[in-house]
Amino acid sequence: MNANEIQVLRFFRDLSNPFLDNVFRIVSLLGEQYFIIAVIFVIFFFIDKKIAYRVMYTIFLELCLNNTIKGIIQRPRPWVADATYEPAEIAKGTATGYSFPSGHTAIISTLATSISINFRKKLVIVICSVLVVLVAFSRIILGVHYPTDVLVGFLVGVGVAFLGHIIYRKVEDETNKQLLTYLVTLALFAPFLFIFFTSDYDAMLWQKDFYVAWCMTLGAGLAILIESKCVQVEISKKFSINLIRFLGCVVVLAITYIGLKFFFKLPIFPQEGNSFKIIFDGIRYFAMCFNCLGLYPLIFRKVLFKKEQ
Repeated sequence: MNANEIQVLRFFRDLSNPFLDNVFRIVSLLGEQYFIIAVIFVIFFFIDKKIAYRVMYTIFLELCLNNTIKGIIQRPRPWVADATYEPAEIAKGTATGYSFPSGHTAIISTLATSISINFRKKLVIVICSVLVVLVAFSRIILGVHYPTDVLVGFLVGVGVAFLGHIIYRKVEDETNKQLLTYLVTLALFAPFLFIFFTSDYDAMLWQKDFYVAWCMTLGAGLAILIESKCVQVEISKKFSINLIRFLGCVVVLAITYIGLKFFFKLPIFPQEGNSFKIIFDGIRYFAMCFNCLGLYPLIFRKVLFKKEQ
């Protein structure tokens, strides 16, 4: 099957050119974590906190599941399987982990389906559908995924969106049940923290996305506990206040990401070539979720997040 699918990829690579590669590289960004996080933050601070939590849970469920499948199947990327094949060079940096299923396709499918389910507006559904098609096709034309990777990624993404929505709607009105849902989800995938771990750093790099996903899920679950118990964020009637809260969250995100990246480069921590560096990368992403949605509202609850009369 790999040989036949690589022929399909070669066909699309022959049709492409540097301009199209750059266009589809930009399109591919819609399936990366930064865009997904931005969308969740926009929903959380400007639209509806409950919907943000529903979407967020489905995203983390998808990330854990998809990266578990990747780690079990361990399908090599097309250019690894066939040394004579070359994808778009500018896209290799986004092609982390194993090939099957496509992470970009799965996550944009989950996000788009979850948003469509929650908002149920024709224009929203059309826009979301177009985004899914564009991102899915970008992974093929850039040559970083087999067609079957993209197809299964789409199916996983849509399936998880519906499953996550059904699960979270049942627990969203009680904080303890929300926390329990996150803990059960984490427990289901926890064995793979040990199964995937190896002292071989190069092998661990292929599993990095799983550790990051698991740690982000843990951070989000604890953040929801703190926010719901101690803050209870309400969207303001004033756009300016919501904007300030949003920008403050972005600042916290940047400080956490950059600060911990610098901190973990200190000599006392494992560096490149040490498998435990992957764990510390996971801790950094845990802190990003926990700080932005939990610690940040808690610290500024009497200033930015005080109840409006």
